[in-house]
Amino acid sequence: ASGLIFPLLCDRNVLKRDGTMMLLAAAILIAVCLMGELSRAAGFAFLALLAVYLVYTYRADKKGQDGAGELHAAEAEFLKARHPMSLVIEIVMAAGGLVALVVGASLLVDAAVEIATGLGVSDSVVGLTIVAVGTSLPELATSVLAAFRRKADIAIGNVVGSNIFNVLGIAGVVAAVKPVP
Repeated sequence: ASGLIFPLLCDRNVLKRDGTMMLLAAAILIAVCLMGELSRAAGFAFLALLAVYLVYTYRADKKGQDGAGELHAAEAEFLKARHPMSLVIEIVMAAGGLVALVVGASLLVDAAVEIATGLGVSDSVVGLTIVAVGTSLPELATSVLAAFRRKADIAIGNVVGSNIFNVLGIAGVVAAVKPVP
């Protein structure tokens, strides 16, 4: 959707590193799922891979080895609050947001199960449609706003970063807590 607003041109070095990681994570997830189960061991392996990727990314950005560092600096600048808040207010807001997130996630899961039951479809169909759209709306809003501000690297980086974290972070935590058949 962001590309419909303004053309999105991204630094090739960013796509080489982060795009490659996104594709690698997706390929690994597909391979593991085709083997039959997203096991606890696979979950911990995903989390370890995410940790290695984050450390590598941090170090590469600090050394200025590629254009991704500029992307992350631009993201930080883009996401800065217009009116700086005190640390206490930021902590309270973060805690409140976390509580709202947990409550909202619980309500979303309960509603999705009810929808699936009411429509006579499997939970996975509802997860792949209604829940996926609902959880993707914040990324959509961020990328569209970035496109309006002509910050293509942020719009693209948001999508790539979300995909990497969804596969390695979220699937990793879920499988580590409870294997997925």
